[in-house]
Amino acid sequence: MNSNIYGATDIINDVINDIYKVFNSNKMEQTNNVYKIWEEILLSVKSFVTPNYGKNMLDHSKIIDIKDETMIIEVDHTGWMQLFETHKTYLLNGLQKKIPEIKIKNITYKLKKTEEKNTARTITHQEIQEAYDKQDAMLQKNKILTPIKEKKKLPRELEEIFSKFNK
Repeated sequence: MNSNIYGATDIINDVINDIYKVFNSNKMEQTNNVYKIWEEILLSVKSFVTPNYGKNMLDHSKIIDIKDETMIIEVDHTGWMQLFETHKTYLLNGLQKKIPEIKIKNITYKLKKTEEKNTARTITHQEIQEAYDKQDAMLQKNKILTPIKEKKKLPRELEEIFSKFNK
C-alpha cells in the first residue's frame, strides 16, 4: 500500500484530534479560571484575630472536584472543615458572583488521608516481665516498695483486731 495515500480514516482522525485539542484547551482554561477565582475568594477572607486567615485556608485545602452543583474541597484537618463551614455562605456567594456559568450551590469537604506509619509491634512476655522487674527494682531502691519477702509483723493490737475477722 502506498504511504502517500491519505484515506478517510486519516481525515477523521485529524478532525477528532483537532476537536479534542480545542475541547481540552477550553476545559483547562476554565479549570485554571476556577482555581484562580477560588484563590481570590479565599484570600479575601479576613479575621481580626488571625493574620493571613484566608491564606491559611488556601494552604490547607484544595479543590478536588465539582459535581452536581457541589464543590468538593479536601482539607488536611477536621478543624479546617469547621472553619470552611463557618465561611460557607461567603464562599458560595463569591463563587456565584465571579463564575455564575458554573452553578455551585454547595460545598462539601473531604479529609485528606495521611500516611501513618504503624510503629506498633508485639511485645513479648519476657519484655513485659523485664519491665516489671526493672520497675520493682527501682521502687525498692527508692524504698517506695518493700519486697513481699520482708513481711513485717503487725503490732499486737492490730493482730487481735484482724484475728477476730478470721474467726
